[in-house]
Amino acid sequence: MGKKIEQNSKNYHDAYFKQVFSKVENVKDLLQGVLPELAKNLDLNSLQLDKNSYVNKELKNEYSDLVYNCKFGEEAVKVALLFEHKSEQKEYVEFQLANYIFSIWRNNVKQKEELLPIIPILFHQSLKKPKLNAFDKLKELPEVLQKYLPIFEVELMDISKMTGKDITTIFQSAQIKFAVMAMRYIIDDPNKFFEELMQYRHIVKNLLQLQDGEDLLFTTTIYYSKKPGTDMEDIVNNFEKIEKQAGEVAKSAWEKEFEKGILKGKQEGKIE
Repeated sequence: MGKKIEQNSKNYHDAYFKQVFSKVENVKDLLQGVLPELAKNLDLNSLQLDKNSYVNKELKNEYSDLVYNCKFGEEAVKVALLFEHKSEQKEYVEFQLANYIFSIWRNNVKQKEELLPIIPILFHQSLKKPKLNAFDKLKELPEVLQKYLPIFEVELMDISKMTGKDITTIFQSAQIKFAVMAMRYIIDDPNKFFEELMQYRHIVKNLLQLQDGEDLLFTTTIYYSKKPGTDMEDIVNNFEKIEKQAGEVAKSAWEKEFEKGILKGKQEGKIE
């Protein structure tokens, strides 16, 4: 077994999600693949990443958000797409989303803008079924009370049951096929990720032909190195079996992370 990278990133799933889906083209592919009916009603060419953060300072280390603005069909109304990512089962996700929604609206008011309609989207990769039942009891209240309740629907993107065949069929770009497959299998069986890539080697070949393809592979190598118990040398060898160039990129990621670990150790006085 080879050396292991220090796994000290608590939110490595969130970090990877945000890095991949901070690119407009990737979000287009994601929406069209997982929520095609919603995507049909959106003007995807108007998608723009909202660079504001709607998470308060106390929650920044625990939660992350990703917001896009776009037009809804031919209407001039702008819609905020709020993506929230979950790599484990959480209760009362709707409450968290509600905090984001009101934070966005407060910002609209502060900027003297009209309030935006907001579509909350939950990207879920945990093997446990997502809990979206926070409002169930409230919906059973008498109709006379319903108008006082801040209840909303959540669009669910659940990749936890997707197979390699599903992923290669649903999505168009090599970037999203590769990234979604990485997120799908890292939770329960990282080895399955490489088994699937071996079967669909063309994804890696196509990825490496793209301008930022090596960057995504580099980032994914780091992502997998953060999972506790993962052996970095195994990751490099697995990529190398699939495609020699992929192995070289993974090795460069390993070397960079190993050097960072040595530097950190020196700074903390652990290495002479």
